[in-house]
Formats: sequence, C-alpha cells, structure tokens
Amino acid sequence: MTLTELDTATAAINHLFDALGIKRVISVDDLYADEHTPDDLIGILTATPAAAAGITELQDLDLTVDADVWPDRLRALWNNLSGDRQITMLQQVRTAAGDDQELDRMVGGILAQLFTRYEFRPLTLAQWQAQKPGLLDAATMPSTVVLFDQSFTKEGGTETAGLGLIQDAYAMCQHHGLLCGLLSQNYTIDQEFEGWQQLSRDHHLEAHQFVLIAKERLQGRLTGFATQIKLTVLNHQCNDLKQEAVKVLASAHQQASEELCAMNIYDFEHIVFRSSYREGVWEPDTLFRVFGLYHRAATRSIARQNANLAQQAAAIRKVSNLPIPSTTSLRHTSWKIQRLELYDDQDHLNNHYCQPTSATSTKNHGQQTIYPACPTLRPHGPQRGIRATPQHVRGNNCRSRRRTNQGPSSQRRTQVLRPGNRAQRLRALWQKHTP
Repeated sequence: MTLTELDTATAAINHLFDALGIKRVISVDDLYADEHTPDDLIGILTATPAAAAGITELQDLDLTVDADVWPDRLRALWNNLSGDRQITMLQQVRTAAGDDQELDRMVGGILAQLFTRYEFRPLTLAQWQAQKPGLLDAATMPSTVVLFDQSFTKEGGTETAGLGLIQDAYAMCQHHGLLCGLLSQNYTIDQEFEGWQQLSRDHHLEAHQFVLIAKERLQGRLTGFATQIKLTVLNHQCNDLKQEAVKVLASAHQQASEELCAMNIYDFEHIVFRSSYREGVWEPDTLFRVFGLYHRAATRSIARQNANLAQQAAAIRKVSNLPIPSTTSLRHTSWKIQRLELYDDQDHLNNHYCQPTSATSTKNHGQQTIYPACPTLRPHGPQRGIRATPQHVRGNNCRSRRRTNQGPSSQRRTQVLRPGNRAQRLRALWQKHTP
C-alpha cells in the first residue's frame, strides 16, 4: 500500500461521507479481542521509531532519549488512553511499521486511518453487545456505517456470526442512517459479487441491507475498498428509489388498463387485427404494444408529479457521480437487462413458425422453407406452398429499437431483424439464407 493510494482512498471516502452527512463508523471485529499491552507498542517503536509519525499522542514523545526513559513515559501515556484508543493506536503503529502481520491484524490500523475524520469506534463482539442499545438509539444516533466482521470464532462465535449481527441491528434500529457492511477474509475480490448474493439467500437477508467487502482490499487495493464503501452507503437509498418507482408503475398500470379497456371496437379491430394481419404480427403482441404505449405515457405523467421520486433520484445521483477511482472493474449483471432491450427471445419468435408438412414443403439444394405456424400469419393460407417473403416476416415489433438475437442458422431466419434501415437489412438476411 502506498501513501498516495491511502490519501486517494481517504479523500474519496471523505467526499462521500460529507455528501451524505455520515458522522460515525463502527468496526465490530474479534481482532480487537486480542490482549494489548504497552509492551507491544514499545517493541514496535524500538525497532521502527518512524512508525510514531502521524500518531497525535506520540508527537511529544522523544524516542531518541535513553531507552530506559521513554518506555516509562509511554506506559504512563498508555494508561491514560481509553481501551478503544489503545487498540486503534497499536493497529496504526503496526500498519505504519510495515510489520509482517496477518491480514486480520492490519484491518484495525488501516480502517482507523481511512476514517480518521469521523468518530471511529473499534469494538469487540462483547463490547458491541453491551453498547449497541445506546449506539443504535434512533432518537439520538447520527448516520452511522457499521462494518461487521463475518467470523467471531476468537470470541466463541460462529464463522457467520456477522450476518446475524446485521439482522439483529436492523431489527433493533429503524433509523434510515444505519448502513451495514460485511468484512470478510473468506472471500477474495473476485468472489465478492457472487458471495454477497449467496450469503443473502442462505441467511435470509435482503440484498439492500449489506454489501460484502473482501478484507483483501485493505492490502494495497484501497481505492477498490472506497468503491465498496460507496455501494454500501448507496444500497439502502437505491432500494427506496426502487420501491417508490414500483408504486408509480402500479398506479400507471391501473390507468393504462382502464385506457385499454376503453378502446372502442372500431379502433380495436383496426389496430389489433387488421394491422396485425397486414404486418404479420400475432394479435396479442399488438395488444400488449398498445398497452405499453398507454403505460409509458401514464408512468411519465405520474412520475413527474412525484416529489419523493425526484428527491431520491437527485440524492443518489449526487453521490453516484462522485469521482471515486477503482483499479478493478466492478462485477455486475447489467448485461442481462441490456440483452432484454436489444434482443427478442428466440423461443417467442420461433413459436410463430414451423417446419412445413409434406403437403407444403419445397426443397431446393437440401434446404427446406420455413412457414409461419400461425395461419393468420400466412397471407396465402395455411396449406398453400408459397414461400414467405421478408415483408411477411417483418412485423409490428420491427418498429422497436432492437437487434436480432444470435443463434443457429435455422433460427436466425425466423427472427425479427432490427433497427436502422430495417427493410434493407432484412432483405439482405433473407437472401443470405434463402435459395
């Protein structure tokens, strides 16, 4: 870990916390249960005096005087510190000394440096259980980030006790400023995303209640750690925005349903049946498209009048756009949603086509012609041996901005081609696969 990386990550976290008004960070970890004495600190400073730099309480301690003098002064200073500050100081000195230590023993010192501007409290499991009623008092608590260790075996807990602590914290405190993260050395950076989803399912936790953060990030990957902290503090807000959006969509659904039912028979027969027949589209698809038009218009109209939706989106936007660099790209599955926008499902499209029967099949160079399975999509009737044309395949859905999905050649010829100059590209594809 370089000083520049520590400074970059600290600046990013400061910017993030200031924007959200976060005042306190609590680290609950059994690493703090290890017995700490001033002799531990004296041993490190004897070997590496420079490790005292940056520790406020040690600035007035002259380590160049006789070795029999300054240790006594340090012991006196140690006894006047709180237990939390003793732990934090020792962890900071260990980190600054570059001591070859276990990952768990590095965590406290690095966290103390990253959150130095805020009220940072390192607590053991026992201390957390004793102090949590006061720390989670919704009437008095500030916005607080609580980072729970996953395993508490050093204090007699289980390997997954941290997940239970998160559930317990949310059950006790309904304050909107309670934000939880799960620190774990059981997962690597590459396993964070899948591990977070699996832990959420296995332990019946809502995904918006925590974010999994690999302790590995605290070993020289601090900008990535800052990114995970960003996701931790945004997680609850994004869920609130989704819930508000669902309410808007439900209202719009009701309004669109009423408008669809109000269509008169003249418009209904013309749009749903005659237009579908002319364009070669399944009639229910056209009906759903009309509903989608009503629903989109209603959604936009209702959303513009929803102050909560606008405020929540603005608050998240302010934080999401903060420049927090990351050395590695985040894992996500947004491509699945993008695929829904770009492609039509092949099973849905191919459902309207079938291999011709012996009465309707024609063969040219070993290739068979594919006909629409639905008789209404066959402009010359279900039993005529007329090969379909691009105009017959082009349907109502060609108007939406999508591309054809990839698949075996026998499927590609039955799929709708989109967007751009649709007719020209469709004819080209048709000629490619038709003798």
